[in-house]
Amino acid sequence: MLKGRGAMKIFTKIAATFILFTLAFSVAACVAGGDSVNQSGEGGSFSTIGASTDGAGGGEKTYAAYKFNATMFAGLDKTKRSRREFFYDGRVFDCKNTEFSVELAEFLMQSTVANKDLATVKEYFVNAKFDDVEYIDYEKPTTKNSVAYVVAHKKEGDTDIIQTSIRGLNYDYEWTGNFDCGAEGDYHSGFYQAAQKVYDGLVGYIEKYAYNPVNCKFFITGYSRAGAIAEIVGCKINSEYNRLLPREKVYIYTFETPPCVVNGPVYTANIFNVISREDLVVNLFPASFGFKRVGTDIDVFRKDYADLLKEHFGFVSVAYYGGVFYNSGQLLGIAAMALLGQEVDRKEYVSLHTRADYCENGVQALSDTFMFVYLMPAAKRTVFIEGLQEALGDDYLSAIISEGVLYDAVEKSAIKAGVDIGTDGKIRRACEKLRLIAYSAYSNSRITAASVALDIANNVDYIFTMHTPETVYSMLLHYGENDRTSES
Repeated sequence: MLKGRGAMKIFTKIAATFILFTLAFSVAACVAGGDSVNQSGEGGSFSTIGASTDGAGGGEKTYAAYKFNATMFAGLDKTKRSRREFFYDGRVFDCKNTEFSVELAEFLMQSTVANKDLATVKEYFVNAKFDDVEYIDYEKPTTKNSVAYVVAHKKEGDTDIIQTSIRGLNYDYEWTGNFDCGAEGDYHSGFYQAAQKVYDGLVGYIEKYAYNPVNCKFFITGYSRAGAIAEIVGCKINSEYNRLLPREKVYIYTFETPPCVVNGPVYTANIFNVISREDLVVNLFPASFGFKRVGTDIDVFRKDYADLLKEHFGFVSVAYYGGVFYNSGQLLGIAAMALLGQEVDRKEYVSLHTRADYCENGVQALSDTFMFVYLMPAAKRTVFIEGLQEALGDDYLSAIISEGVLYDAVEKSAIKAGVDIGTDGKIRRACEKLRLIAYSAYSNSRITAASVALDIANNVDYIFTMHTPETVYSMLLHYGENDRTSES
């Protein structure tokens, strides 16, 4: 398995473009999608289990303590979701917004990775004893830049806690906005448009319930795409004065967030990004496009991640869920070819080397092909992916650059899977664009591209495991402890 410094050498090359991110998570997102969790017969329980006191600072302060059940990590396989008991007390909110709190990070991550669908997230906030809860846009059809999120309140002593948790799973057509970073601008375009909606909704919530900002603390959180949205909301708060959202009262905690900011605010001390450096997503969008994260990165990666996964969730990698991830290895290899080519004097050359090039040459093709695969029923999708591998053959790196081969393979696989490819020519045009991208990369880099593609295909399990919420949460629970393994 590819790990440590060896993994980072490969990941650094991969991070040269957004194409790998989007194709890699086409499969992850497909598996993460699905029906709402069935609440029948397993309603959550809640209890107030007393109070704790803190005599620090010369005075005694009393905090309510809570224990509740909720369905968490509704991600990789809906039949194997984890139902867990959680505990917290009011001290989790009693920290400075410019200092990282691992206890607060654990609490906020619970809410953001429960934020998959309306049933699951409702159960979480009801059982965690929040009030004035608003579930915004969960029942609306998803579009390119739509976003669903929760804003909720609870009282802790004299403080009004306002928490905003953004949906980061199961968001269908919002994936097309992930592709659209924009040819220019201070932020990733798709994420920014979603962030503006969350920002406006939070301001409207404060006005509706007439909370006094002087007595409030505001917690904003999200995972992956939602983490990027939360970070940009934080940037807007820190750079645009609003008396309802004073930055000294705002806490931004993001998880596994891709770089999404080009020019952010000067003040970012209240933004913390919990990441694992081995996760592809946190290395994309590429620095060559000008993107970065702002605030403070908290790297929770541990070499003993497999032991922690087994301890907390009973499995050691996403291979636990079956072969669909490995089946995507060849597709990832194809994507890697677009990263490695030299500019050549060919009329067919297609560049993804800059942000503007990517927007001109890659966005539409990636968006169209992604949504074509994503919207397939799960059983048909598996047949389609297997058919695509069979149609392209073992030497897919050569086949993919031959004119018409990719589309023919897609068409045959769609017929085999019983999927309608459409008559508007959209998929044919997308396949031709992807062929040109691969051809441009392939022309001067055959050996290197094949080598990197093989590395990716052989390490698909590791790649997906690193972005799995269970992995990150397990490592976060042990943040600051000594690693249980020694580096080899």
